[in-house]
Amino acid sequence: MLRSSLLAEMKHDYVRTAYSRGNDISGVLYGHVLKNAFLPVLTFFGMALADIFTGSIVVEKVFNIPGIGRILMTSISNRDYPVVEAIIMMMALVVIVTNLCVDLIYRKIDPRITVE
Repeated sequence: MLRSSLLAEMKHDYVRTAYSRGNDISGVLYGHVLKNAFLPVLTFFGMALADIFTGSIVVEKVFNIPGIGRILMTSISNRDYPVVEAIIMMMALVVIVTNLCVDLIYRKIDPRITVE
Protein backbone atom coordinates (compact mmCIF):
# COMPACT_ATOMS: atom_id res chain seq x y z
CA MET A 1 0.00 0.00 0.00
CA LEU A 2 2.79 2.43 0.86
CA ARG A 3 4.68 1.50 -2.28
CA SER A 4 1.77 2.32 -4.57
CA SER A 5 1.18 5.60 -2.72
CA LEU A 6 4.85 6.51 -3.05
CA LEU A 7 4.85 5.74 -6.77
CA ALA A 8 1.75 7.87 -7.28
CA GLU A 9 3.21 10.79 -5.32
CA MET A 10 6.51 10.66 -7.21
CA LYS A 11 4.68 11.68 -10.40
CA HIS A 12 3.48 15.04 -9.03
CA ASP A 13 4.94 18.38 -10.05
CA TYR A 14 6.21 19.31 -6.59
CA VAL A 15 8.62 16.35 -6.70
CA ARG A 16 10.08 17.59 -9.97
CA THR A 17 10.38 21.07 -8.45
CA ALA A 18 12.18 19.68 -5.39
CA TYR A 19 14.64 17.88 -7.68
CA SER A 20 15.22 21.04 -9.71
CA ARG A 21 16.12 22.92 -6.52
CA GLY A 22 19.01 20.52 -6.07
CA ASN A 23 17.63 18.21 -3.38
CA ASP A 24 18.89 14.65 -3.40
CA ILE A 25 16.61 11.60 -3.60
CA SER A 26 16.51 11.00 0.16
CA GLY A 27 15.70 14.65 0.88
CA VAL A 28 12.83 14.64 -1.59
CA LEU A 29 11.58 11.24 -0.46
CA TYR A 30 11.64 11.88 3.29
CA GLY A 31 10.95 15.60 3.22
CA HIS A 32 8.14 15.79 0.71
CA VAL A 33 6.84 12.54 -0.75
CA LEU A 34 6.60 10.32 2.32
CA LYS A 35 4.34 12.73 4.21
CA ASN A 36 1.75 12.75 1.44
CA ALA A 37 2.10 9.04 0.66
CA PHE A 38 1.60 8.05 4.30
CA LEU A 39 -1.95 9.42 4.59
CA PRO A 40 -3.74 6.40 2.99
CA VAL A 41 -1.60 4.03 5.05
CA LEU A 42 -2.55 5.91 8.20
CA THR A 43 -6.23 5.63 7.32
CA PHE A 44 -5.92 1.88 6.84
CA PHE A 45 -3.94 1.50 10.07
CA GLY A 46 -6.54 3.44 12.06
CA MET A 47 -9.41 1.34 10.76
CA ALA A 48 -7.45 -1.87 11.32
CA LEU A 49 -6.65 -0.84 14.88
CA ALA A 50 -10.32 -0.25 15.64
CA ASP A 51 -11.14 -3.63 14.08
CA ILE A 52 -8.52 -5.32 16.24
CA PHE A 53 -9.96 -3.81 19.41
CA THR A 54 -13.55 -4.69 18.58
CA GLY A 55 -12.75 -8.01 16.87
CA SER A 56 -11.34 -9.49 20.04
CA ILE A 57 -14.88 -10.54 20.93
CA VAL A 58 -14.88 -13.22 18.25
CA VAL A 59 -11.42 -14.45 19.22
CA GLU A 60 -12.40 -14.68 22.88
CA LYS A 61 -15.51 -16.66 22.03
CA VAL A 62 -13.77 -19.05 19.61
CA PHE A 63 -10.78 -19.79 21.85
CA ASN A 64 -12.75 -19.65 25.12
CA ILE A 65 -10.64 -16.84 26.57
CA PRO A 66 -12.23 -14.94 29.46
CA GLY A 67 -12.82 -11.30 28.67
CA ILE A 68 -15.25 -8.77 27.25
CA GLY A 69 -16.30 -11.13 24.45
CA ARG A 70 -17.39 -13.83 26.84
CA ILE A 71 -19.23 -11.28 29.00
CA LEU A 72 -21.00 -9.92 25.92
CA MET A 73 -22.06 -13.35 24.66
CA THR A 74 -23.23 -14.42 28.12
CA SER A 75 -25.17 -11.18 28.52
CA ILE A 76 -26.82 -11.63 25.12
CA SER A 77 -27.90 -15.18 25.93
CA ASN A 78 -29.16 -14.11 29.38
CA ARG A 79 -30.90 -11.04 27.91
CA ASP A 80 -28.99 -8.70 30.17
CA TYR A 81 -29.56 -5.66 27.99
CA PRO A 82 -27.84 -2.99 30.12
CA VAL A 83 -24.55 -4.93 30.01
CA VAL A 84 -24.88 -5.50 26.25
CA GLU A 85 -25.60 -1.82 25.74
CA ALA A 86 -22.62 -0.78 27.88
CA ILE A 87 -20.20 -3.06 26.03
CA ILE A 88 -21.42 -1.90 22.62
CA MET A 89 -21.12 1.74 23.72
CA MET A 90 -17.60 1.05 24.96
CA MET A 91 -16.65 -0.50 21.61
CA ALA A 92 -18.16 2.47 19.78
CA LEU A 93 -16.13 4.79 21.98
CA VAL A 94 -12.96 2.88 21.07
CA VAL A 95 -13.72 3.30 17.37
CA ILE A 96 -14.49 7.01 17.79
CA VAL A 97 -11.33 7.68 19.80
CA THR A 98 -9.23 5.76 17.27
CA ASN A 99 -10.68 7.81 14.41
CA LEU A 100 -10.07 11.01 16.37
CA CYS A 101 -6.44 10.06 16.94
CA VAL A 102 -6.02 9.32 13.23
CA ASP A 103 -7.51 12.72 12.37
CA LEU A 104 -5.16 14.47 14.80
CA ILE A 105 -2.17 12.65 13.32
CA TYR A 106 -3.41 13.72 9.87
CA ARG A 107 -3.25 17.32 11.04
CA LYS A 108 0.33 16.85 12.24
CA ILE A 109 1.43 15.24 8.97
CA ASP A 110 -0.38 17.56 6.54
CA PRO A 111 -0.94 21.17 7.69
CA ARG A 112 -3.37 21.76 4.81
CA ILE A 113 -5.96 19.70 6.69
CA THR A 114 -7.82 22.00 9.05
CA VAL A 115 -10.50 21.62 11.70
CA GLU A 116 -13.76 23.34 10.85
